[in-house]
Amino acid sequence: MPKRGPKCKPTALQLIRGNPGKRPIRKIPAKPRTVIPRPPSFISKIAKSEWRRVAKILTELGVLTPLDHAPLAAYCQSYSRFVEAEQAIAEVAKKDPTTRGLTVRTAHGSMKQSALVGISNTAMANMLKFAAEFGMTPSSRASVMPGVVPGNTPEPNPWAHTRPPTRHPHSS
Repeated sequence: MPKRGPKCKPTALQLIRGNPGKRPIRKIPAKPRTVIPRPPSFISKIAKSEWRRVAKILTELGVLTPLDHAPLAAYCQSYSRFVEAEQAIAEVAKKDPTTRGLTVRTAHGSMKQSALVGISNTAMANMLKFAAEFGMTPSSRASVMPGVVPGNTPEPNPWAHTRPPTRHPHSS
């Protein structure tokens, strides 16, 4: 029987986001390592580049552990497939300004979605699922509270002085 309710979040992400429900937060496990892990050899060149970019950030936030290598590799490879499919669509679009590579004509003369579009859509969906697991999408980090993690000080808002004061409906 599947587990009910929202997925558990890593303790590091809970600390970053704060604790609006005031539920007990699990003790922070000992950080297994602070060294940025090397990308696996089996992922593509684009995926390795993405790995280096996000692994650095996730390690600094304390989110990435050695147990997370497979999901991060899956995210990076999905990112790579998405980029490669979009590049291929752009190449086809140069030769086909009408449909811009989004559709192809079948043997019977009807139009259908290009296989490249399907590959891109699938890779994008997979990439976003894995990204959300690491708190890398706007909605998954919507409640991030800067300054909760030691050493992470929020930047001052340069526009704070331009906001009009908030008026409450019952105040005079």
